[in-house]
Amino acid sequence: VDLALALREHNPEPRVLVLGEELRGALRPEYEVLFTRIVPLPEAYGARNLGKLAVAEAVEAEEALFLDADVMVPRSLTSLWTDCAEHEFVLQGEQRTVDEPAQHHLHNTSRLIKRFGLATYLKSNSGWFYFKRDKGREVLAEAFALSFDRFFHRHAWIYGFVPDEPLL
Repeated sequence: VDLALALREHNPEPRVLVLGEELRGALRPEYEVLFTRIVPLPEAYGARNLGKLAVAEAVEAEEALFLDADVMVPRSLTSLWTDCAEHEFVLQGEQRTVDEPAQHHLHNTSRLIKRFGLATYLKSNSGWFYFKRDKGREVLAEAFALSFDRFFHRHAWIYGFVPDEPLL
């Protein structure tokens, strides 16, 4: 609710809430007015706790800025929209190489680079990302498909879910 209030105060862009069916009943009617639209989360994504990977599929906008519910927005996001608009997909993070290993959600980034044949690895918390619809659908669908890779099953076994950050 705090995020929606801050966005309404500082930003003219539409506010779309993508919400899983299991949480729909928990949304109080007085909060529904904070959003321009409320759209259902496609079922397959909610079942794997990877709802943010469904946002490009669920939202029909030509471009979108995803914000985790715990992101603080103290001022207008206009400059962020402007900076991102020249790109098709933007995700903030720390670029890692195979020679600069770090832990990221129980995964060694060097091992991820080698396992998936990457040049580098973006260590991100994925609290926000921007996308143009077609590229967003492509990138997020690929990340969702990757969540089924056996490499990530250890995390699912330990914590009961696959985190989205290493997938993006």
